[in-house]
Amino acid sequence: MYQDIRAQKGRFLLRALLWLIFVSQFAQALIPLIRAGGGLTPLAVLSALASLLPSAVVLWALYRGSRAALVVFCLIGFEQIAAFSNWILPRYQEAMAPADALGYASLALSAADVVLRVIVLCQMFSGSAVPVWLECRRDMRRRKDLVLELALFGASVLLLLLFFFLPL
Repeated sequence: MYQDIRAQKGRFLLRALLWLIFVSQFAQALIPLIRAGGGLTPLAVLSALASLLPSAVVLWALYRGSRAALVVFCLIGFEQIAAFSNWILPRYQEAMAPADALGYASLALSAADVVLRVIVLCQMFSGSAVPVWLECRRDMRRRKDLVLELALFGASVLLLLLFFFLPL
């Protein structure tokens, strides 16, 4: 009974953190659209969502307990750290144009994404309730889960490529 309660708390915590990461990535994807000045039309919002499909599949697979998704999650985290450090390091600041409010918003969202990823990793490897939930999920995983995750990830990448190269 105690394990079930801890697993449910871990499920809620992990889901909340992963949703926050997805929302910050979505906001980062909207910043170039806002900067372009065309407004947020439904097609523009759909294009921002389409660019997040592979990331959404990775977050979903991580929530389901996939260890391969954990590796991809960490790699995306390193990419976010690199993007964040491009803003911070002085040698890059000299080459950049003066930052506007959207640039600072992008910096804040990038920092929030990095911090949230570190929190997720700390929760996954600590003695909290999140590892209990992940172990429950890993015990229930089957080969069809891996096939489903690979199919969804492949379909999302294919849809992304079609979406961006179709207008050309």
